[in-house]
Amino acid sequence: MSTAAVNPETTGAYGVGLATIAADGTVLDTWYPAPKLGRADEPAGRITAEDAGAELGADPSLGVDETRGVEVVAVRTVIERLSDAPSDAHDVYLRLHLLSSRLVRPHGQNLDGVFGLLTNVAWTNHGPCAVADFERTRMRLRQRGPVTVYGIDKF
Repeated sequence: MSTAAVNPETTGAYGVGLATIAADGTVLDTWYPAPKLGRADEPAGRITAEDAGAELGADPSLGVDETRGVEVVAVRTVIERLSDAPSDAHDVYLRLHLLSSRLVRPHGQNLDGVFGLLTNVAWTNHGPCAVADFERTRMRLRQRGPVTVYGIDKF
């Protein structure tokens, strides 16, 4: 746990992550390998592969995955105050990563409405996939090898 107490009224958070976007534009997940507390120097939104590589310390796997029917994009997410309710799926995933990274304590941030901001996802060994028409996606994925569905849930 962070040595400093987090005050959600004044503490913000930010992170650069890789988002998986379904063909219809739905955010399936966003992975933040190094979320941070504090104020961001840069605005939220999609970022270039070059900027993502500089931020993440590696060349990210970005682009369209036609087999899964998704696009992986780099994003920067900024939360001004953790006491505010999440605004979108990227925001929710950043908050979940803050918990997983033990940067905030349970109940140390506002998680109101998170389930309404997330969609159900087919979590597979090939990555997240849209639930709609998943059996067709599974058939395409089988060309890569065995397909394991770990679950269908929001996260």
